[in-house]
Amino acid sequence: MKWAPVHTILWITLSIFTRIRFRAYYGTAYEWINYVKSFGIQTDQLRFRTASGSVDNSVNIQFLEARRAKERLTYPKRTCVGVPSRHDVLFGNGSCFQNHVGNIKVPRFIADCRKTYEKTKRGDKHIVIREIVDTVKQSLGLFLKADGEGWIVVDDAAAAYKVGAVFRTLRTLDGNR
Repeated sequence: MKWAPVHTILWITLSIFTRIRFRAYYGTAYEWINYVKSFGIQTDQLRFRTASGSVDNSVNIQFLEARRAKERLTYPKRTCVGVPSRHDVLFGNGSCFQNHVGNIKVPRFIADCRKTYEKTKRGDKHIVIREIVDTVKQSLGLFLKADGEGWIVVDDAAAAYKVGAVFRTLRTLDGNR
């Protein structure tokens, strides 16, 4: 019933200028599925769990992951991305960037490689950083920077600088403990 006021406002506002027909349905998921079946629509393609009424998106998520992987392999030199995936590392400040799945995974991976990085001579540390950047790219991840219309893929030098900054941040955090 929480949509009834919105439905009424839309009906009043839109009926003046246009003729749009839509039908709002209030009830449980089980009732809704039976309602849809009454119009001859097959419900086996709908992703509902009728007992709980929740939506099952697992098949859709698998499809999107497979499609994104195919796109990344088909267009490896891509320069712009509409929506970042969970494998991507995002450049930026703030909790929305820090809480992104890719930005959480990479520092954990870097922490695992930290002993190797610390043992490496100063002139060869870029090799360890380069291996981490290549590992992220091999796992279908990209290093992305926000643009006004989407996300731009940054070059390897900027990605290496970001990985090096994570190493330096980890060193600083351990020094403060």
